[in-house]
Amino acid sequence: MSHCKHLRRIGDGAATVPVTRETLKEDIRVLLDQIYDFYKAALDQMPTEEIPSLALRILSAGVCFGVLDPVSNTIANAISYSPSSPTSINLGDEDDGKAAQLHTRESVLSRIVSDSDDFLHLRLSAKMAERMTVARRSLEGLVSFLIFYFRYLAETEALRCLRLAGADLLRRAAHLAGP
Repeated sequence: MSHCKHLRRIGDGAATVPVTRETLKEDIRVLLDQIYDFYKAALDQMPTEEIPSLALRILSAGVCFGVLDPVSNTIANAISYSPSSPTSINLGDEDDGKAAQLHTRESVLSRIVSDSDDFLHLRLSAKMAERMTVARRSLEGLVSFLIFYFRYLAETEALRCLRLAGADLLRRAAHLAGP
């Protein structure tokens, strides 16, 4: 007898919609699209042109989970990130002009949304996990939080809950606790 959590799905049509690789990929793809929108909003609100290091801090540590809404979490996590060395968030030995281009909103956003189909799997190998973008790390953190807090929640159910919540746990919790 296996003690693994079964692949189950909650929400509309849960009893009739089996969990398949395609439905998992669809859930992950939809959630990543929602998370990308959080990063777009965070980049719009941050002074990345005046403080270029903020753009790279988003790539290094700007995950969208925490005690605030996803956009505020991204900003707070990026601002509070303290690299172990001043050069740990540099991208290499580029000249100043090229380095400035790497800090633009568009270039940072393109690196956030650069997930390939390799990342549309529920479980990633250690090699793939090292190459995850910050958006995928955010999704992993959200799923991890749910399955840790709700001990009997399967990962597939956590994905579905996040999808129903628009990848924003705070908004969903406020909606459930509302009047």
